[in-house]
Amino acid sequence: MSMNIYYHELRTYRKSTIIWIAGLILITLMFMSIYPTFTKDVTASKKLIESLPVALRNGLGISINNFFTVYGLLSYLYVYVLLAGAIQAMNMGVGVLSKEM
Repeated sequence: MSMNIYYHELRTYRKSTIIWIAGLILITLMFMSIYPTFTKDVTASKKLIESLPVALRNGLGISINNFFTVYGLLSYLYVYVLLAGAIQAMNMGVGVLSKEM
């Protein structure tokens, strides 16, 4: 019985979830499209990032050695994708709970 409710809620939120997923994919593609411009002047960018406090770099997950690779940029972007996904999960959870009350 509980799986029927779960599937019903998934069907109910299908449209908004697809919109969020499409938005996250578009944001990721947009950031990856600026990667060639991002890596053109690595030395100036490294100087800028090195001027940031170490605590801020660690908090943002920026490693100077890896940041200017494709995987480094993706790992930096992943933090914001997770934040957007958490916001969507919160919206869905609050929506489900508000229906029940």
